[in-house]
Amino acid sequence: GRKTCSWRSALIAMAFFWARRLPTRWDVSFWDSPRARRLMQAFPGSCHCANVKVTYETALAPAETQVRACGCGFCRRHGGLTVSDPEGRLKIAVEDPKRLIRYRFALGTADFLICADCGVYLAAVLADDDGAWAVLNINVLEARTAFSRTPEPMNFDAEDEAGRVARRKARWTPVVA
Repeated sequence: GRKTCSWRSALIAMAFFWARRLPTRWDVSFWDSPRARRLMQAFPGSCHCANVKVTYETALAPAETQVRACGCGFCRRHGGLTVSDPEGRLKIAVEDPKRLIRYRFALGTADFLICADCGVYLAAVLADDDGAWAVLNINVLEARTAFSRTPEPMNFDAEDEAGRVARRKARWTPVVA
């Protein structure tokens, strides 16, 4: 006698095999590796005239990603619905930098990127000596409907400058070249 293995046993064995090989979400050395980049999904987008193009990379499922509806006057007036992934990446490519507006208001801690030609608000970017982080307006993504969670209202009026910068560094997506 040779033992036979049921398909259920084989499936369970495969699950245990892969579970030992997949890293935890917080294993930073893994998520910064080429292998992790293969697990990430890329979501391209642009402003209406395509002067500013973005690629949002995340391992999070779009339907499970928190969508935020900021309550500030700027975001309300622009219909901004934003997403971010602190372990993802955002690439921003500008064809003609002279046609990009960097607008600052309130505490002045972030640049709100607006195309000067078509008027589309793309992202808000916080940059300092440590790097750059952004929150992305999903309305500029080709697959914007994939981010289907009901937008959660946000209000950050009570934050001081240090608290706002700390929150953004912790929750926003790193911007890469």
